Amino acid sequence: MDINKAFSHAKVMLKSQGIPFVVSAKEFRMWFEADTPWPDMPLGTLLSRPLLVAHELVEINEIKNMGLRITRNVIVDNPGKVYEAHLKAFEVELLLAKRQGDWFHISQRIRDAQNWIEDPLLPPSLKPKFQAIRKEAQRALRTKHLVPCKRLYRIHRRKDA
Repeated sequence: MDINKAFSHAKVMLKSQGIPFVVSAKEFRMWFEADTPWPDMPLGTLLSRPLLVAHELVEINEIKNMGLRITRNVIVDNPGKVYEAHLKAFEVELLLAKRQGDWFHISQRIRDAQNWIEDPLLPPSLKPKFQAIRKEAQRALRTKHLVPCKRLYRIHRRKDA
């Protein structure tokens, strides 16, 4: 899938679910050009999975809400903040997957979450939060019901939007 089509599709998905975000197509493209300390999923694979694209949009939005600019070094210079944004994006992604009934996606992401939990770059304060969301996703697979961890995640609009 083309990057612009993937962006547009995920944008519609998020807005239809009432999840506000302020990310331009240019910022979205720049995000994928940023250096990262983690192995990247091939871009074509990511773009073909709308829930992952939505995840990236939420993550970029959160990075911007932290006052960071989307640059080539934003990820390598701020791995802790990126993980904070990633946590919020993961929660939104799981909620979207549940609403779509995409239990296979949730099962795949549970495995990914275990890798994040074991990552030495994960700030220790975030480990219990990732564990809680992972545990909730595992429970959701058993019961086919996903309740957000502690609260329904809401993305706050940027003041300059």
